[in-house]
Amino acid sequence: MSGSFGENSEPGGGNPFANGPGGGNPFETPRPAYDNSPFASPTGQPHQQTAGAGIRLLAQFIDGLIFIIPSFIIGIATAGSGFFTRFVVSVVLLAITMAYFVGMESIYGKTLGKMVTGLEVRGSGTNGFPTQEEALKRNAYRLLGLVGVLPVIGLLQSLISLGVAIYIGVTINSDGMNRGWHDHFAGTTVVKA
Repeated sequence: MSGSFGENSEPGGGNPFANGPGGGNPFETPRPAYDNSPFASPTGQPHQQTAGAGIRLLAQFIDGLIFIIPSFIIGIATAGSGFFTRFVVSVVLLAITMAYFVGMESIYGKTLGKMVTGLEVRGSGTNGFPTQEEALKRNAYRLLGLVGVLPVIGLLQSLISLGVAIYIGVTINSDGMNRGWHDHFAGTTVVKA
């Protein structure tokens, strides 16, 4: 019989021990559907262990290996070229890099480096992955690579990129959820899958 004492019924259906509004066990703390602790995912996904800076650096290193060989070959092939050729090549390589990171993170929630290291980027998109906009925001710092084509500024760009990488690592380590400034900007979190 629905609503009788001792049975689970609709919330507010008369059972004083039913969970929900109008009833509930006074001796039991209700559990939220999602973890509401400071370490919960900002996207409302169930809590997963977040990934620290070390494992994320390894994933970046693996992803970097994917691009270093073709970039090196193209760099040697265009070494004696003029500014315009180097600029066009830099724009194309940067577009490929951005397409890789944005595409992989928004479609699969991970790049090849993150797959190898067992990490996943979480956002507000389908299956909890970042949307394309979130993935683009998250990887916007990579656009600094375009400045490296300019003479003299190339060394400065390398130093700025190193500074940004260090800053990302510091912000990951100083955040309770291991989120770097780029994760905060995009509304994403990197978790152990």
